[in-house]
Amino acid sequence: MAVAEYKLHKSGRGMKAPDWVDDGGYWGNPADHTMLGWVPAEADRDYWVPDTVSTLTRAEVITRATTIHASVPYQKATDENDPTSERINMTVAEVETVMGNWYDNFHA
Repeated sequence: MAVAEYKLHKSGRGMKAPDWVDDGGYWGNPADHTMLGWVPAEADRDYWVPDTVSTLTRAEVITRATTIHASVPYQKATDENDPTSERINMTVAEVETVMGNWYDNFHA
């Protein structure tokens, strides 16, 4: 599967991910309203995906996240066992690790 960067499509019932996204809605970018999702490789699908869709490598996913983090920091709970605990900004290294792990989990 490939990671695709996409925008939501307007539908009669609001906004939705494009039908060709198998698993999406991840890591939204507030600057350009894009999201990340997974799309099967061309050999594994029998439907069309627009040629203009950007697919990202692991390194590109991490770079995208650190760029977003520079303007809108990702945050984490101070107590990972209590999601209601105070939130603090993640470090760049933490963002890189989280994004690398997210990418790797889909390719495991």
